Amino acid sequence: LILGGAILMLCGLVLLFNSTWFLQWLLRPSLEARFGGPVTIHDASWTGFCDLTVQDLQLQAPGWEQAGPVLRIDEVTVQFQASSLLKLRPHAEVIQIKGGVLRIVESARDPMNFNIDALVPVMSEDDGPTAATIVTIENFMVERGGINLEDHYEENGVITFSGELLPMERTGSRWSFELIESMAGSDPNELSFAKGSFDTSFHELDLTIQNIKFSRAFLDMLPYRMQKLFKSMDLRGAIQKVAVNWSKDSLPNIEVQIDSMELTIPDLGTSEYWARYQDGRMLPEHAAPRMSVDKGTILVDDGRLVLRNLGGSLGSSSRTERFNTVPFRL
Repeated sequence: LILGGAILMLCGLVLLFNSTWFLQWLLRPSLEARFGGPVTIHDASWTGFCDLTVQDLQLQAPGWEQAGPVLRIDEVTVQFQASSLLKLRPHAEVIQIKGGVLRIVESARDPMNFNIDALVPVMSEDDGPTAATIVTIENFMVERGGINLEDHYEENGVITFSGELLPMERTGSRWSFELIESMAGSDPNELSFAKGSFDTSFHELDLTIQNIKFSRAFLDMLPYRMQKLFKSMDLRGAIQKVAVNWSKDSLPNIEVQIDSMELTIPDLGTSEYWARYQDGRMLPEHAAPRMSVDKGTILVDDGRLVLRNLGGSLGSSSRTERFNTVPFRL
């Protein structure tokens, strides 16, 4: 009888420890402290002695409820180190993420105010993963959107990628990453590739993207101020590399390396410097200059536009008159 009772008690404990309710109670506080916002978990279960699988995990940015979850993970499997579980100090050796969405939302009323800024992680020195933790990602989407002037969410653009994240040494908030665009049927050599690092505590991002085909989809992923500037330049062509350095409460610094592209120089208060030569005279020119760039670099630094080592030809953006172009190098 005693043995039977012990077996029933053991079975009850096993069922309790494997129940979604218990795992939600166990996981939510640490996840909310780490992410800095409310977390919901639809289902969680042990799928092996050291493997925990969570399905439909969602993170909400406080004050941005109208935009929906800032993060949704379809399925994540965590492989714990066995000895760490026995010591009641769980350490994840591998985290596998399959499917999900990171939704980055900007306010149209207050440009450069993002939903991710509302996340405030509360972490102790022991909370962060060690350098042995590896995070793999499959078919994950980054969705760029905004809260319009009517306070409704609007999706601007989406990219899908797979890759790997590694926590950097001696910190639990700073991560390095390598990501590659996921697009069925595409040549791997033509897909966009991103690498860099980000810090969830200080809201900092260092990002380098290669193999970008400039398009409306690319523009839609940029902050509103950058969209406005780049749209005024009417950029066309391909970009070899884009490097972005951004931190909270500051404009992003962007470096764009060009192989072959056309762009219009925006009006930055320099229109009086442009003129055209016609019939032996210098005449005022009201249309903005149009550049065809063979190679070079465009810098957006603290709101300033800098052109460096650009080579190509210079003409006009006018669609009503024809102009001969002039070779240049800046």
